[in-house]
Amino acid sequence: MEALRNLQKEIGFTNKEMAQELGVSLVLYEQVITGHRNPSNNFTNKVKKRFPFVDVNNFFCKWTLHYAELKKV
Repeated sequence: MEALRNLQKEIGFTNKEMAQELGVSLVLYEQVITGHRNPSNNFTNKVKKRFPFVDVNNFFCKWTLHYAELKKV
């Protein structure tokens, strides 16, 4: 979730602040940005709602493609 991390850095939020802004737990947020957990539809909707200027398809489609490539290995 490099794109989500980049957004977080641009805004200047810590992981905790970003999780609070999205209304998710810190653990869940960190699992998603580190790639240990797939972003759920609910998570994606929270990102879209809080940051409507962000193209979440760009965030999550890249991750999905990367994940699909990893599964081939």
